[in-house]
Amino acid sequence: MRKISFIAALLLVSCTDFFLGKDPTNTPIEIFDEFWNGVDDCWPEFESKRVNWDSIYNIYRPQINQKTSEYDLKNVLGRLVNILEDGHTTIYPKNQAKIGYYPRYDFNFYGLNWIRQNYLTYYKYNSAIGYGLISQDVGYIYIGTFGNQDEQYSIIDQIIQDFNKVKGIIIDVRSNSGGNKSPRQIIASRFADKQRIYAYERYRVNKQQPTKMSDFVADDIEPSGSVQFKGKVAVLTNRYSFSATEEFVLSMKCFPQIIQIGDYTNGGSGTSPILKELPNGWSYRVSTSLLCDLNRKPIRMGIEPDIIVYTTKEDSLKMKDSIVERAIVEVLK
Repeated sequence: MRKISFIAALLLVSCTDFFLGKDPTNTPIEIFDEFWNGVDDCWPEFESKRVNWDSIYNIYRPQINQKTSEYDLKNVLGRLVNILEDGHTTIYPKNQAKIGYYPRYDFNFYGLNWIRQNYLTYYKYNSAIGYGLISQDVGYIYIGTFGNQDEQYSIIDQIIQDFNKVKGIIIDVRSNSGGNKSPRQIIASRFADKQRIYAYERYRVNKQQPTKMSDFVADDIEPSGSVQFKGKVAVLTNRYSFSATEEFVLSMKCFPQIIQIGDYTNGGSGTSPILKELPNGWSYRVSTSLLCDLNRKPIRMGIEPDIIVYTTKEDSLKMKDSIVERAIVEVLK
């Protein structure tokens, strides 16, 4: 009787493994393979960045064995992440700093408090947006994140009403690392003259062919809300304007009265990340779509400003922001 019960239990386990597959074991090799396979399945930039992921596996997989320490494992995975050069493909070890791609750039931004003290005649704000007047003819809006609740961005209607006598508006998204889709659409729609295509996206066709991509899918924006601003607008960017902020910049630049001033954006062409889990309880995310501009080129090098301007040490000593100064000139033309 015991032998029959044992055989039945063994068959049950075998059937479970057959239908569901065995759970990955918590070893350095399994962890490495899970991350490599997760990227291999859906990452959309193998073609645009000319990354041979199989070759990367052959180089780095032999560096991992069953005795590899957590420290060494993180270093190897960090090298893989840096090879991808994608700020949306990152690893999150438990209770530790995330493993991500962090290129260093000049900020070209002294911070919002500096702007308030040196340029604004008054300042109002909520948790998502700050705004005020630089002069009676120029309004200023700072958006530090697109990651808050949608209702926080609906204040844009009130701001445009408050700015009803200005000739131009400066929208500053320097050092805005992104957030969600709907907040940026709420803001951009208030400056739309009509429905326009502002970007294209592409996706992987299947897991087996890493470089085979879908046709280009158009993204568009149209007027929305109770008011639209029809005057000139300057959007200020730096190399730390990233992710949803770059989509915001693309959507704004499709309107004829809007120009981008400052430095290039970060260059986050890999977007729409999905979250996955590693066998040891760490999590990671991987981009699934490729964001392209109106010329259907991936924005991996960043979005080029219409007017490139940088700040300098001399500017800070003179209490001057050259990017803001140029924006004032442009919106008053």
